[in-house]
Amino acid sequence: RLRSAGKRVLVHADELSLSSYWIALGASSIHLSPTGSLDVAGVAMQFTLLRGLLERVGVRAQLLAQGKYKSMREMFTEEHLSEANREMLSSLVGDLSEQLTQRVSSARRLELGVARERIHSGPLHAAEARQRGLIDGQQYWDELWEELGGEKERVQSWPNYVRALRKRRW
Repeated sequence: RLRSAGKRVLVHADELSLSSYWIALGASSIHLSPTGSLDVAGVAMQFTLLRGLLERVGVRAQLLAQGKYKSMREMFTEEHLSEANREMLSSLVGDLSEQLTQRVSSARRLELGVARERIHSGPLHAAEARQRGLIDGQQYWDELWEELGGEKERVQSWPNYVRALRKRRW
């Protein structure tokens, strides 16, 4: 809503994880501290199977499932993923990976193949991320604040912005 109102939205962070980078892609520009990192290396998923652990402590799970892709019970009752569950999880990871690639491609104005390659080459130091076009700048927060005129109240930090919003509502 801020960008559609003509406001610049700038994100500055010391580090950006996959989830925080995904959110930051909605900003006008993204900056990292020079010592920071972009901790994005694509999308992956882990699935933990607990049957062996439960057996060691004397617990036997008895769960029912109806349908090929109803696999929640596998976590407690199986030692290996079923093919249906593996197919479903692979599909989810593939879909999330494609969404991330499209989001990066659109936000950073990169071709899909280029965006995919750059995302999967991480994690990256700030300088590498900037060189690959995944962020706009690298500078410390106080340098950015000064550059944007923060001392002259032209810029608000997020906590101050939220406080000001609360006062304006009622």
